[in-house]
Amino acid sequence: MMALWLGLLLAVVLGGSFWLLLGTRVRPSGDPRQDEILSVLAYVALAFPFTFALVFFGLAR
Repeated sequence: MMALWLGLLLAVVLGGSFWLLLGTRVRPSGDPRQDEILSVLAYVALAFPFTFALVFFGLAR
């Protein structure tokens, strides 16, 4: 359970960092704030499997 929380926390940090570096890539609607939120969520969703594996196997050592 702790690996899930730590993986999610790390994914949020990395997703926010990627969004700051790369900017908004998703543009499905006309509202720019909603596009930014969707971009951050997409970055977090992409980072989560990698961060979860990193944390899970890191805690197993």
